[in-house]
Amino acid sequence: MTLAVIDQIADAVVLGLNAAAFSQAITAVAVDMPELDLKTAGVVVQVMTHDYELDLADRGGSIVQGHNVWVLVAKKLTKVDKANRESGAYRTEIREMKRLVEEIAESFLGNRLTDYTSALCLTAKVSPLYDEDELVIKAKFVSPILLGFKV
Repeated sequence: MTLAVIDQIADAVVLGLNAAAFSQAITAVAVDMPELDLKTAGVVVQVMTHDYELDLADRGGSIVQGHNVWVLVAKKLTKVDKANRESGAYRTEIREMKRLVEEIAESFLGNRLTDYTSALCLTAKVSPLYDEDELVIKAKFVSPILLGFKV
């Protein structure tokens, strides 16, 4: 069975993430819906399709495809308590995760996917940088990256 183009792009993003070296060790997986189980230590990276659009490029009927893929980066942080706040440990964890998100976004922007070379990443949007409710209430860092590819 041939996969939809957007699924092929998402799979290529997973391969690209797993082949790259970042400031923290990651293993990315493709999912159809986010399944965040942050009970164990470590970074969770999930890739899922978001949407796509088809545009006519010219009168001749050439089609330009735009595909958007989510990369969800998450981690269970150290418990927020007075000692962790005073020592700066909690702040350090958050900053390390923000740096990882930035590294991931920058690794795709302006580049073609190695395993789907017709896809060029033209946008990388991180919004919000992290979910404040998840961070404050549950001590979870959750950050979505939306990667936009043209084919």
